[in-house]
Amino acid sequence: LRVMEPLSLELGAYYRALFDLWTRSPLATPPLARSVEQAGSGRAYGAQLVIRLSPLRNVSGSLSYSLSRSQRRDSPDAPLRLADLDQPHLLQLAVRYVLFGFGIGVRLRYSSGLPRTEVIGAYYDARDDRFDPLFGPQNAARLPAFVQLDAQIDRQFVIRNRLRITISVDVQNLTNHPNAEELVYRYDFQEPQFIRGLPLLANLGLRVSF
Repeated sequence: LRVMEPLSLELGAYYRALFDLWTRSPLATPPLARSVEQAGSGRAYGAQLVIRLSPLRNVSGSLSYSLSRSQRRDSPDAPLRLADLDQPHLLQLAVRYVLFGFGIGVRLRYSSGLPRTEVIGAYYDARDDRFDPLFGPQNAARLPAFVQLDAQIDRQFVIRNRLRITISVDVQNLTNHPNAEELVYRYDFQEPQFIRGLPLLANLGLRVSF
């Protein structure tokens, strides 16, 4: 849907019903070759809004936002739980500006943290000399939200109207934000910590086409 030149808008929604998903057997000692079974089900639904700005005075960009929910049921009589990749909020804003032949772009990304099953305690196994965890409800906790700002500068050179050489510098995580990628524990399952993602990272790229 074109709202007004040069803006366009897209709006979509979806619903998916899932059946016969592979899940672990709920039995403490399942029969041989029956540790997993196709007893799971689930559903996923959501909506997405996309607003695009066509090139206007050397400026272009887009804004997208998704609202969704993904749930699973491990057996017919089990309650619904969050799926491992459930992310209710996804937001992305991208802007590009061309100045004296140089393309300058920035992109901001935000997403909800992924669900995780939290360790709520532990007990000591004297026979094996180790600590074993006690888990809380499945996928009842979440990692912190993901936030990242990226930037790019590129320049294209045309040689004899056929050969095109593009040089670009891409900087990821411009603000050096410490995004959490996983939840980890000490040997005794105390003091939970996060595995962090990549810090500020710059890449130099070269593309040749003809």
